[in-house]
Amino acid sequence: MGQKEVKEKEKLCKETLGKFFFDLAKANFTTNVAGCILSMVMNSRFDDLHIWELLIFGLLSTSFLAYIGYRILKK
Repeated sequence: MGQKEVKEKEKLCKETLGKFFFDLAKANFTTNVAGCILSMVMNSRFDDLHIWELLIFGLLSTSFLAYIGYRILKK
């Protein structure tokens, strides 16, 4: 394999790994954040501390996964 092929393979691996983390962030957002918001709206339980904790955790973990994906693709 030539130098060009090795660089192309590394680039493809980085792109695939970055997309993987973005997909994890999307799945995390859908399950945690959208699920908590839907639960709050359907049950009208805006004062439940447990739901707010899950919502904040979902937002933070989604941001963290998206940041990892961004950093991988940026390099």
